[in-house]
Amino acid sequence: MADAHRRRLLVSATTLLAAAGVVGAQGTERMRKIGWLTAGSPKTHARVLTAFRAGLGERGWIGVVA
Repeated sequence: MADAHRRRLLVSATTLLAAAGVVGAQGTERMRKIGWLTAGSPKTHARVLTAFRAGLGERGWIGVVA
């Protein structure tokens, strides 16, 4: 009888944890960041930076220079 109770408790706890993970995963859209470190400036790497931004744009991403 104790084994059946323990098994039911474990199944219930696992189900609750799995449900909480699914619910939590649905509302957690976060902003991802890609960094590009170079020894030059945006002016010296203008062609590469333009191509990089175009590639991001093709995927629906936004390129920002900080």
